Amino acid sequence: MAGDGMLRGMDNQLPAPHVALVDDDPDVGTSLRGLLRACGYRVSLFGGAQQLLTRGLDDIDCVVSDVQMPGMDGLTLLERVRASASAPPVILMTAFADDHVRMRALRGGAACFLAKPVDAEQLAECVRLACAGPD
Repeated sequence: MAGDGMLRGMDNQLPAPHVALVDDDPDVGTSLRGLLRACGYRVSLFGGAQQLLTRGLDDIDCVVSDVQMPGMDGLTLLERVRASASAPPVILMTAFADDHVRMRALRGGAACFLAKPVDAEQLAECVRLACAGPD
């Protein structure tokens, strides 16, 4: 359960889903990391898309990324993640949302597309659904 941090069973414990948060604004990243941790997720914060890709995606359950960043942008990150073997779901967010960017993101396979400032409940719900996987 998202609020528990750990899913508890009689004999075992499953770790909380691991979210990779990518944002070049340290204040936004720190704020969103706190929000997601409060929902019970393990969160790794990255200052750029290349940092995440260099680290690897093997134990990542969901990626939450800003779209507009220096270097590799969020749309390119989405393409790279979707092409990877593990391919966790990707949620994109931006302060500069327009219909063209939104359509590119969703056609490219983004699980959610959110406008900044991000609504906390909406982000939490998108991450919950993305980590739950397809029904």
